[in-house]
Amino acid sequence: MTSFATFFDLEEARALEKMLEKREIPFERRVTTDETGIETIELWASDQYYDAACDVTEQLAAAAVAERVERSKHRCPECGSKHLDSVQHETLSWVRRCRDCGCIIAQ
Repeated sequence: MTSFATFFDLEEARALEKMLEKREIPFERRVTTDETGIETIELWASDQYYDAACDVTEQLAAAAVAERVERSKHRCPECGSKHLDSVQHETLSWVRRCRDCGCIIAQ
């Protein structure tokens, strides 16, 4: 078994685990806590599945970078902030909301 990904955030680890499960790539999760109390989550795969697991990990990382780049292109028309979140809206389905001034922007 070889480690192919390390996380500090459980949600990020779960996102990769879901992708691996969908592609039927077996893996093992190992959670450790260091002497300072910081918890890390490592994902491990056998040699047979290591390359496939790395490919999926790289795909997830590339998608995350692309999402951040896309998000950074948009600015709030009211205050100019780049801090926008996609949120559900009762009539418009999804909109962006500025974290700084609360402005709602239709997508």
